[in-house]
Amino acid sequence: MRVLEMSVRKVVQTTLRWLFPFFYGHEIEIIDQFHEWSAYERMPITVEDVKWYVEQVREKDPRALKGIKSIILCNMEPQFHPNVRGSYTVDVEKREVNIRLYGMAYLPSIDTYTLDYSDTGELKAGFTPAQARDLMLSTLGHEIGHNVEYRRSGRLFGDDVEKFCDRYADELNIVVDPERSGQWRLFFIDDVIPL
Repeated sequence: MRVLEMSVRKVVQTTLRWLFPFFYGHEIEIIDQFHEWSAYERMPITVEDVKWYVEQVREKDPRALKGIKSIILCNMEPQFHPNVRGSYTVDVEKREVNIRLYGMAYLPSIDTYTLDYSDTGELKAGFTPAQARDLMLSTLGHEIGHNVEYRRSGRLFGDDVEKFCDRYADELNIVVDPERSGQWRLFFIDDVIPL
């Protein structure tokens, strides 16, 4: 009788995995859609970096990845502020979750990735390529935090959700976020690019 129970359970689990593949020990599709249209936007991480980070998360908190269909590396969206580095979207009808990671502003003359530090864009926070990589991987941890919070509470937005996601990425302790830890340099854009 015990063997029959185990085989029925196995059939049910196999059927569920077949019907809902991205919910059960699934492989997350990592897609590189980034195009280097301009010398002033680059992607500081690779597909291999993302795979490595996902495996680290899988070891530390495997349930955090449940439901994520894809992680997409892509160019900045024109409707977003230039400092936006990632987004988490849920398609309820398709039962899919997608994470997008956006390229960063880049100054090739000084090999530095930048974020706007002032509203006018004249003052910049600068990151080395290694710091920019860690910044983007921390952003991925933040977006995975959105997945954890959404599955737990159904909430996507709010200051408390954003704080939870930052804390989640930090507590994963996979990389140190150079933005939150102060590992960046401040400079005026006019000092680097003369008018």
